[in-house]
Amino acid sequence: MKDNEFLAINDNDEQVKCEIIHIFEFNNNSYIIYTDNKLDEDNDLNILVSRYEIINNELILYDVETDEEWDYIDKEWSKYNAF
Repeated sequence: MKDNEFLAINDNDEQVKCEIIHIFEFNNNSYIIYTDNKLDEDNDLNILVSRYEIINNELILYDVETDEEWDYIDKEWSKYNAF
């Protein structure tokens, strides 16, 4: 990661510059809320969430898998987004 940006590979194997919105911890895991700065079908900024690790200075993103994780993410986003 560089400052508040990182490069990700999308489903088409293309590099996409992403901007970090918020990073937090839950149950000994790290999570990142970020955007690829594209608009969704409602013309809202596309917001993404992943669990992550940094291995050998490389950011590795994982899918969020459990309802417990999603519940915590919703609470964390609500706190962050309230400002």
